[in-house]
Amino acid sequence: MDSMFMAITSTTLVYDESDEIALPSGEQSAAWQQRTQNLCSEKKECVNLYPGSNAYFSVSKVGEHFYILDQSIIDAFP
Repeated sequence: MDSMFMAITSTTLVYDESDEIALPSGEQSAAWQQRTQNLCSEKKECVNLYPGSNAYFSVSKVGEHFYILDQSIIDAFP
């Protein structure tokens, strides 16, 4: 049986002066979580830091408070 796969990939440069974006899920401070929620609701430009099981996600530090976020979501069509 042949399957067709589609991947949606995005790469985002992020500045986080607190460096909390690189912490494991759930270890960010309440203040950091509140700031990100406020920015997401105001600007509507957010990256899902907690993707589902069909997604690949990585955070890499590239400089002083700068990070590259790579995210790929893979869907399989039978």
